[in-house]
Amino acid sequence: MGIAIRIRELKGGMSIPDFARLIGEDKPQRLQDVLAGRQKAPEDMLVRIVSVTKCDANWLLIGEGLAPEINSRQRALIENYEAADEAGRRLIEGTASLAAQPKAVKPARKKAA
Repeated sequence: MGIAIRIRELKGGMSIPDFARLIGEDKPQRLQDVLAGRQKAPEDMLVRIVSVTKCDANWLLIGEGLAPEINSRQRALIENYEAADEAGRRLIEGTASLAAQPKAVKPARKKAA
């Protein structure tokens, strides 16, 4: 299995333009060419893919190691975060922190007799 196949696996159900935007690739056609085998994956693209997806670089380059377990919802969250301005990023971070807090357990109500 080659690099293009592993990139396709990381891309999952995302469109090529969406995945290109996620990894900071200005030219989706360049990603398309890599996936189609018309071009070798450029080093800068590989570095961004590893950085954004947090995949094991060994897995991406030579197929050894573990593929990341990130789903399309997580990818979309990352994409939205990257597209946001600084105030938006702070809002996303704050919301995520609040959502991750343990939920307080409410005491059980006593049944009416």
